[in-house]
Amino acid sequence: MYRNVALGKSCLVNAGAVLNHDCTVEAYCQIGCNAVVAARAVVPEGTKVMHGEVVE
Repeated sequence: MYRNVALGKSCLVNAGAVLNHDCTVEAYCQIGCNAVVAARAVVPEGTKVMHGEVVE
């Protein structure tokens, strides 16, 4: 996890996931193994980002 990451309530971030700088993961999200959330990206509430996926 890089700097300035906003992580919402009750999120699950699995091993190997990368949350780049200035991204937002809203409440109740699941970030899978080796998933990447790019810089300044927003993951909407309740989203499941599966293993290996990239959110830009």
